[in-house]
Amino acid sequence: IGAVGPERLQRARADWLEYRDITDLSRVHGPAGLDIGARNPREVALAVLAEMVAARAAAGG
Repeated sequence: IGAVGPERLQRARADWLEYRDITDLSRVHGPAGLDIGARNPREVALAVLAEMVAARAAAGG
């Protein structure tokens, strides 16, 4: 599960989920996307897609 947003938001999200007894947070990855210096929604989408392609390649697919 990819989650977009800065580190601060990632920590807040994890705290919120834990507070609600959701404990399998190992599946949540954030911030999603490669660090390409994205500055707008299109670039963020490209960064996320690039990370997905890299993960697939690393898995041998």
